[in-house]
Amino acid sequence: MREDLEHGLLDLRKVSYRMARLSIMIAALTACNLASFLFMAGSMARSGYGAYQASFVVLGVSLVVGGTALIAVVLFENLRKRGDVLFEEISDEFLWNAGSRSAESKVPSHPEERPPFNTRLYLRSYTRTADLPLFPGKIGPGLYAVVNLLTMVAAFLFRVMFFRPPY
Repeated sequence: MREDLEHGLLDLRKVSYRMARLSIMIAALTACNLASFLFMAGSMARSGYGAYQASFVVLGVSLVVGGTALIAVVLFENLRKRGDVLFEEISDEFLWNAGSRSAESKVPSHPEERPPFNTRLYLRSYTRTADLPLFPGKIGPGLYAVVNLLTMVAAFLFRVMFFRPPY
């Protein structure tokens, strides 16, 4: 196998690993953000200075966790774009080397050899890690971003509208 192809496979493997870690982090941060908002909404029944101070803390947690989740979504999407380019180039390289092409399609008419097992494994593993948990597909990062943004805005509005100083 050519050196540049091996380098591309190694890059794809690294991208897949980073995307897998980020997808877990995005799901966990979004769950924490939703949990902090639900905690704030549940503490509306309490009154007094303790609930007022706790609302500051919960709002801060929601903003920090939601902001971190948004950054992770942007990083995930950037990695996915890089991974898509690597995936397509590696796939095209193996299709090109597999044999002659038919006139109608890019798929070889008679493949002479299969790509090595590790190559197929890296390509398949990338396709699995390109989706976020609960929201697969290209719209997944957008949905996570919207959920986190709405939760942060709702936490801010709850804090401003429902928690007044107890004097």
